[in-house]
Amino acid sequence: MRKCIRRPPPPGFRWVFTPYFRHWRSGKILWAVDYGYDAWAFLTRA
Repeated sequence: MRKCIRRPPPPGFRWVFTPYFRHWRSGKILWAVDYGYDAWAFLTRA
């Protein structure tokens, strides 16, 4: 499996990791393992 993020977040942000997420337009649940990742990574305000 590939790692998601190898760099630190920008100031004022943090990484949030999740194994799946629901796509906003299609409504489908996308699993990270189906795309070769351990988890999806999203930047959020700290």
